[in-house]
Amino acid sequence: MRRSVEARRYVGFRVGAVEYALPIDDVVQVVRPLVLIEAPATVREAIGLARFRDSVIPVLDLRLRFHAAVTTSSMWLIINSDTDRVALVVDVVTAVFGTPREELRAAPPATGEALGCEVIGVIARGEVNVILIDLRGLVQLAHGKPKLPVSARKPLPGPAERG
Repeated sequence: MRRSVEARRYVGFRVGAVEYALPIDDVVQVVRPLVLIEAPATVREAIGLARFRDSVIPVLDLRLRFHAAVTTSSMWLIINSDTDRVALVVDVVTAVFGTPREELRAAPPATGEALGCEVIGVIARGEVNVILIDLRGLVQLAHGKPKLPVSARKPLPGPAERG
């Protein structure tokens, strides 16, 4: 059996009963919750700030964003954006996995509106469908900025990118 040479790697995580993923290149580190510094926020999901290494970063609770029950146990994904880092609070980090690009499926446009962030696509992992989310929209949310305009949304990788 020949494996696809052109595979992308993702970090999977769960919020409530739903599985999500981000490209592994966007994830700096997975950490247990850090000390939260209360700060005024323009959106309810931005729950404060935290010190990570030599900087102070915004913390965004995806359980609030995705309308899931907030439990006492959680993990944080420290992610890199184009300009800074953000901590994402999730229930559990599930796996690091690779998926050939051709296994990505486009999500209906209304899906992103329902979640409150842009959905790049869906990855089928056995019986589980994993929602691949656009990091840029979450970073903007953490900073209290409006959603990305349609022209800035990240498309699924096209045939030219599949090699």
